[in-house]
Amino acid sequence: MKYISTFIILIGQIIFCQDSRGGQPYSLEYNLLINSNPITMEEININNLLEEDKNASPASPFRYGYKFNVDFSLNNSGEWIDLENGDRIWKLTIETKGAYAICLEYDQFYLPNGSNFFVYNNQNDMLAGAYTNDNNQADMLFSTPLIKGDIIHLEYYEPANVYGEGLINIDYVIHDYKDILNFSNTRNSRSCGDNVVCNSANGYENQIDATSWLDMGGYICSGAMINNTSFDLTPYYWTAWHCVEGDNPSTFRFYFNYETSSCNGSWANTGSYEYGGNLLSDSNGMDPDYALILITDSTISNGIFYSGWDRTTSNPTISCGVHHPNGDPKKINFDNDTAYSSGSINWQGQGSSPAGSHWRVYWDEGGTYGGSSGSPAFNSQGLLIGQLSGGSGDCYNGDTEDYYGKFSRAFSEVEQWLDPLNTNATQISGTYDGTNNTDNDNDGVPQSEDWDDNDAYVCSDLDDDSCDDCTTGSFDLYNDGWDYDGDGMCDAGDNDDDNDGATDNNDSDDNNEFICSDTDFDTCDDCSSGYYNPEDDGCTFLTGDLNLDNAINIIDVVTLVNIILGNIEVTTTQLSVGDMNNDNTLNISDIVLLVNIILN
Repeated sequence: MKYISTFIILIGQIIFCQDSRGGQPYSLEYNLLINSNPITMEEININNLLEEDKNASPASPFRYGYKFNVDFSLNNSGEWIDLENGDRIWKLTIETKGAYAICLEYDQFYLPNGSNFFVYNNQNDMLAGAYTNDNNQADMLFSTPLIKGDIIHLEYYEPANVYGEGLINIDYVIHDYKDILNFSNTRNSRSCGDNVVCNSANGYENQIDATSWLDMGGYICSGAMINNTSFDLTPYYWTAWHCVEGDNPSTFRFYFNYETSSCNGSWANTGSYEYGGNLLSDSNGMDPDYALILITDSTISNGIFYSGWDRTTSNPTISCGVHHPNGDPKKINFDNDTAYSSGSINWQGQGSSPAGSHWRVYWDEGGTYGGSSGSPAFNSQGLLIGQLSGGSGDCYNGDTEDYYGKFSRAFSEVEQWLDPLNTNATQISGTYDGTNNTDNDNDGVPQSEDWDDNDAYVCSDLDDDSCDDCTTGSFDLYNDGWDYDGDGMCDAGDNDDDNDGATDNNDSDDNNEFICSDTDFDTCDDCSSGYYNPEDDGCTFLTGDLNLDNAINIIDVVTLVNIILGNIEVTTTQLSVGDMNNDNTLNISDIVLLVNIILN
């Protein structure tokens, strides 16, 4: 189930609505006064928490909330009111003084058919719900998002025909002491990259749309939706192991649209979110610090990009990284340099990772901070190559060295999910809608249409000219091979490359229209004019010059006699120069005339 956090103004309230639900709690809709004595949490020392955060180990998720472990249920907390028709309403009020916002986690959550559940603040200007039986999960876990203020109200409506069937048990009250969603609009934004709506981010829309703000309840990270070789839009989510360690993804919330509306803005609408997940695989340590989650939300939002990936071990050229530093709205970093393997890394409280487990990235523009953990780095082809474990961690210092766990190092452990077809692909493209545009050889032709997607010089022959459309190394119908005569057909498929009228198999030089043959043996090329024509090949000979040597002598008499006797096959030229009396035939008369010419 996803919940749209687009603010809807309704009789003075700002409401978080579910896709198919909305409305208001019964008490607000019917002006029913329900007195609920608040349960007040003990006060926390914010300064101590901030000092703890300051000294947190480098590979740890970004904490924004203090988690009170509680046991509040329909049976031991709150107030019940019975309605005249037999229906009933339960209301619980919780206060944690000084909180910017409050969210809740439930270890038992089941709503029967016809019931609904809301959470709203004391000012009645922010509301989450209605939650219904559509929100029930097999594991009966649940969480509700941050609601502005330090007092929240929970209201459950139960029809008489399902009396006593509902289960609501809260095990964590989370006190937001950092105003992580900037409800006060006073929180400073870290300068860790550009807001993703800036013009500088143009061309990286896919990578931006793949990345989300990950709320684990009191802690946040970043991560990205990731594609698989089936291109079936299975909602696999890639993040860091240290983000999920010891936590249950069943209550995670994934915000893919938390971004500002202007380039210089600092406040943003969270947009819709996906809810819940199952942890499929993780590294169980910092080598290479990965986690693969299957988002279990029954409906996935449109507009999410399932990022492509590259599992090769060669050093990638980095293009960008997308993340939520400090929990801020989505940011983007830029780079155009080669990433190199890290040495061994001491992650202090999280142990260590061996040399070669991470890519070391120095950002040209931007940097990272707490909350960026788990965020993806993309290569020059826009493919995911790793997830952030940690690094400089302070954008203000200009120290931008970061370490990304290698996707290639994790692939063998997640191959069953990300390559279910056993294609052994080393890289695949991303997708919004399941369309496969993978182009392994980067020739401009997707894998599904490429004759050989591992050879940039082989792809197709759409124009049937016998030349591969990728002869140049990239798809180009109009430049797919040598085309001497410029007729649009490459020479390999052109029967007359130089367009001289002589077919290539009869042409002594098929890339020169002035050379082709000498079929009449007159020593002049039949294509002397630029086109095949033995009758007009540029040769001029003296009458009687039967051997075509530009001289008349006894040899010509001998040649003429042999032609007349049939010993030599006459050529057109010989017939012309040997016909001394112009009677169109060669005979004794021509011999007599030729002898007299020689004797003068």
